[in-house]
Amino acid sequence: FLTNWFYQGIPQADTSERVYKITWLLLLSVMSYLLIGHIFTDRTVSRIVLSLASGHTLNWILNSNQSVIFVHRTRYLKTTPLKLFSHLYGIRDRIVDKEWVLISISSGGISRGSMNEHSDIDVNIIRRSGLWNALKSLLFSTIERIRADFNGIPLDIIISDNVEHFLSKTDGNERFVVLADPEQLVDNFNIESISLKEAQRLNNINDITNA
Repeated sequence: FLTNWFYQGIPQADTSERVYKITWLLLLSVMSYLLIGHIFTDRTVSRIVLSLASGHTLNWILNSNQSVIFVHRTRYLKTTPLKLFSHLYGIRDRIVDKEWVLISISSGGISRGSMNEHSDIDVNIIRRSGLWNALKSLLFSTIERIRADFNGIPLDIIISDNVEHFLSKTDGNERFVVLADPEQLVDNFNIESISLKEAQRLNNINDITNA
C-alpha cells in the first residue's frame, strides 16, 4: 500500500502521463490547502504538509487502480480469468476506433496463458503525437481505471508518448496481445503478437459471448 500510494507509477510513466499526474497532484493539493485553511489558520507548515498528503491521496484514488493492490498484489480479493477477459474485450471495443490510438497491446499472464484468480490486466497504449491526443489518451486511461475499479478489475494501463517508450519496457522476448493496430505497425517490431481471440484460447476461456 505504502509504495503504491507514494510512487503512483509516476517514475515509470512517460512524459505526458507524468506531467498529468503531477498536475493533478498540485491542483488537488491547492484545493485541500484552501479547504482546510480554517483548521490550521496559524500553522502554515502543518497546513502545507496536510494539504500535500491529502492531494497526493486524492490523486492516488483518481489516477490509480486500487483493485491491483487488493487482487493482484496482496491477493486479498479474487477475480476470474473469464471476468478479466470480458473486461478486456470491453476495453478493446472502446479503443479500437479512437483516432488518437497508434497501437494498443496487452501483455503479462494473458499472453503467456497463465491468467488466474489473482491476475491483473496490463494494457499499454501508444498514442499519436500532439497535445490534444495526449489529453484524450490520458482522460481515457483515467476513466478506464475508475471503470475497472468499480467492477473489481485490477487494471494496469500505461500511456506511451511514442514507440520508443513502449519498446523500452520489453526485452523483445515477450508475446503481446494486439488490441488495436490500425496501421499494422506491430509486425515491424520483431515481437511475437497474437489476437485477443487467440489469447482467449491460450487461456482456455471458451464461453465469452459477443467476443
